[in-house]
Formats: sequence, C-alpha cells, structure tokens
Amino acid sequence: MKFLKGLSFVIISSFFSNLIIAQSDTKKYDAAKYFAYTNKAELQIVDSNYTNAISFYDSAFKNLAVPLSQDMYNYSICAVLEKKYGIAYDAIKFLIERGCDTTMFYKNPVFHDFRNLEQKRIRKQYPKFISNRRKYIDSNIIKDIFEMNEADQYFFRKRQNNLSNKPLIDSLQKNDDSITLNLKKYFSIFQYLHEGVIGVRVEDSKLSCYPIFNILVRHHYQNLKYDLTPILRNALESGYIKPELYASWVEFEFQRTPGFGAESLVKEINDSLFISTFPGIKSKIEEKRMKIGLCSLEEQVKKTIFSRYIDKNGFLLFATVVMFSRNDKSFIESLRNFNNVIPKPKNR
Repeated sequence: MKFLKGLSFVIISSFFSNLIIAQSDTKKYDAAKYFAYTNKAELQIVDSNYTNAISFYDSAFKNLAVPLSQDMYNYSICAVLEKKYGIAYDAIKFLIERGCDTTMFYKNPVFHDFRNLEQKRIRKQYPKFISNRRKYIDSNIIKDIFEMNEADQYFFRKRQNNLSNKPLIDSLQKNDDSITLNLKKYFSIFQYLHEGVIGVRVEDSKLSCYPIFNILVRHHYQNLKYDLTPILRNALESGYIKPELYASWVEFEFQRTPGFGAESLVKEINDSLFISTFPGIKSKIEEKRMKIGLCSLEEQVKKTIFSRYIDKNGFLLFATVVMFSRNDKSFIESLRNFNNVIPKPKNR
C-alpha cells in the first residue's frame, strides 16, 4: 500500500521537531483544570454571557501550553461579540497558522465589523501566518493519513456486498491491521497526532471537532483488535484531545456496559426532543464522565440543544445528537417510555 512506503521517511523527518514539542509542553500544565474552565466558558456561551466566557477561557489557557483550536475559535467569536478586536485578531492568527482559512471567518456574519476594521492588517500579515504553518503541520503525515482513509473507505465499500468473498475479506483484515499499527506508531512517537503535528481539520470552510483520522479510530473500535485506549487516555491527560472526542471514540469499547453517555444523549422523533434518562446507571455514567473531565449530563444536554437548535453565531460545541426518522409507532412509544420528553426550543 502507498501509505506504507513513505512511513519511515515521514517519521524520521518529523521526529526531532515535533517530539521535543510534544514531550516538553505537557509537564508544566494541568489539562484537568483546562477542561474544567473551558466547560464553564461553554456554559456561559449557552447563556449568552460572552464576557464571562472570555474570562473562563483566559483562565483555561493558563493551564495548557497550547490551547486547542476549538476553544480558540469560540474565544474569537466571544471577543468579536464583545468588540474586543485585539483579542479576536490574535485568536484568528493562531487558527490560521494551524490550518484555518480566512473564509472561515469572512463567511460568518458575526465577524463583519471585525473584518472591516482588521482586513488590511490580516491581509498584510497573512503570508507570514501561512509560513508559520510549517511549525504545526507536517504535510507528509497528513498525506499518509489521507491515503489510509482512502484505503479504509475502499474496503469498507467493497465489503457491503462481498461478505462471502474470502480473498477480499482477508485483504480487508490485513488492511485494518496495517492501518491500526501505523496509527499506533504515529501515536507512540508524537504522544498522539495532535494539532502541533497535523494542524486542524477544516471542512467547507468550517473548523471540525474531529481530526482527519477520526474514521480510522472509530473503525478500529468497531474491530476491537488492538487497544488504543491507553494511548488516547494519555493524550487526554496531556491536553491534546477533548474529553468529548475521547468519549465518542471509546464509547464503542464499553458496548453493553455503562459508558460516558456520549452516544444517543438527545434524540429527535417526529419533531420532538427526548433526553435519555439512562435508568439505573446514570450515577455510574456521571462518575465516568467526571473522571475524564466531561461535564454533567444535564450540562451536556444544554450544550447539545444549543449547538443543534439555537446557536446563531457559529460556536463550535461538541453535540451528541442522534437523529431518528422512523415513524414506527411501537418504536416511538417504547422510546417515550425510556426517555423524558423536553420542549423544542422556540427559536429553532
């Protein structure tokens, strides 16, 4: 496979510059405090208290060597809404250097006044911002990951109607093994493929909560052949990964045992919303959430509804919404018995 050929070169070429950064930045800071403050900031955003959100983000950023781009993006929106354009400028510089494009901000009407005031300065400094990306983005690794994604998707599509094709299934399993082993190699070298190595993921001029290797990790947990969880847990504790993303991935590991409540938290059926009550295991889920820095289920519901139905300013909150389109009355009735119905937001 193509992505195997250049792996050694990619690892060697990136080793010294990124490994030093990855190992030195995690020892002086407290990721748990960082996540606690960003959670408070997001809850302030939900309540439209942007000045308070900025204050909590400022406290969060003191507890991590390099803030996560999702938080810096929300920080920039809060700053613009409060007309603190100097803060917004620094935040946007940070994001552009890690892979964001200016269209991401220009398309968002929230940035209209900021754009009019700062457009000249951003245009003047833009080439420098792009040049600085070399510090945070390794194009060889990104290319390698995209090739792994393509291989993964190729076999995934072929598998659908060829379950009896033994040679194909054997090739698929070899491909899965190869991808997971290569992913583990990258993770072990860089302590995780964090934003200081591959920058951020941007799709349709929008920042994504998920890295470019998201599908590879999710398929890994569906196969459950190797244990990536300790590596991802270390990344979480180092502040390279959001607790919500960690929970989204390893939720597969728990299967029938209580996880983090990250999947199927808020449901939509026939234009009504339902919140899962997790009967009998809510306390266990809450305990697991607390241990990895997640907010309470009630707070997550507020964020999810805000992100799915209310947000007008383009904030990026990790929502756990599952859409249902089934009209099966018995299915809906059984779900109603399991869930609490909550009112649909008026300004949907």
